[in-house]
Amino acid sequence: DSCKSSEAGAQERMPGSSQAAASPESSRSDPLTRKASLLVQILLEKYETKEPITQADMLKVVNKKYKEYFPEILRRTSEHVKLVFGLELKEVDPNSHSYILISKLGSPMREV
Repeated sequence: DSCKSSEAGAQERMPGSSQAAASPESSRSDPLTRKASLLVQILLEKYETKEPITQADMLKVVNKKYKEYFPEILRRTSEHVKLVFGLELKEVDPNSHSYILISKLGSPMREV
């Protein structure tokens, strides 16, 4: 019985399973998710200070090693800020690759 239960546990942790993708352990080990989480923090800081957000700034966070994955990291970041914070990442100037975060909650965030 213990062999069967450990086999089932191993299957649940396989990289392709949806359960593994949702678990915090696999999120921490996925470098794209880690980069997206870091980018979320940077975007929120810039949102609070009303600083412009540029693709160049975001690429500094992502670094050269993951530059080719930037579109996927940006997609995950955008999805995260939308679902968790009610903010939408919008490109405001395609030439300079400038972005802003817009509140989708209907009312501006209030300072505490």
